[in-house]
Amino acid sequence: MYCKYFIKNKIHTFYDDECNFAFDIECCPTDETKTEMLTYSLSFMSCDIQNNICYNFDDVSECLNTLLSLPCKVVNLYAHNCGYDMKPIIIDYIEQYGNNVKKQEYYTLKKYDRFEKSRKELKYSYNGKSKIMQPFQYDIVIKDGIFYKLTLMSETTTINFYDTYKLVPYGLKKCCKDFLGLDLGKDGLDYEKIRKPGEQLTTEEKIYIYDDVFGLSYLVKALKINGLTLSGKTFKFTKLTNSGQSLHDYKIMLLHDFLEKRPPFDNKEVYEQ
Repeated sequence: MYCKYFIKNKIHTFYDDECNFAFDIECCPTDETKTEMLTYSLSFMSCDIQNNICYNFDDVSECLNTLLSLPCKVVNLYAHNCGYDMKPIIIDYIEQYGNNVKKQEYYTLKKYDRFEKSRKELKYSYNGKSKIMQPFQYDIVIKDGIFYKLTLMSETTTINFYDTYKLVPYGLKKCCKDFLGLDLGKDGLDYEKIRKPGEQLTTEEKIYIYDDVFGLSYLVKALKINGLTLSGKTFKFTKLTNSGQSLHDYKIMLLHDFLEKRPPFDNKEVYEQ
């Protein structure tokens, strides 16, 4: 059954404007010294049309070029607990297209400093939405050594990499169980196994890889596409982190309560000032 839905070296998109995929990378040492790592599996599963097909690559360059040539304007890829995952992607992209990182853009504003009682010119950076990227540039969001987002550009396609662990900071197995009632199988990969390029996956390895992107695709659909319903309200995760999402939802709640004149805005002396 798993082999039937395990397709090599291709990705099928279902929309022209924006597509969403679960994404997972597996790597291993290439010899006993364990000084070199081989990325031997890159897997994807659609979060939009859940046909439960796993698209799998064993070569980073082929995978990356396939992504950058997809007939879709924006492709969003979601991995869970990105650590090593982004390293082979960004290295291969730079080797192929050059180190064309998007430079941070700034603007200045003059504001009054109440403490020094004088006007000062302050420097601000544009947020991600204000940046216009050129073909074959990349932009990466990292703070204190922690990855948040990677964007790669081709002439026709924008590829965004996100980390769902920043939204729900638990293991994928626990997330699928708690949010979806889905029991994922046990880890079936030997991370100490030495491999060579082009080595074929075993059936057990395919099952584990399949289960990972299968569970993550349904988790992304629940969190980002359909949304979660709590106390009669449905909300979607639209921010990079759970703290950013909490602050956003809190502001929306306050605005809603203010417009509806609900507590703490039910006192006219408060909201009419």
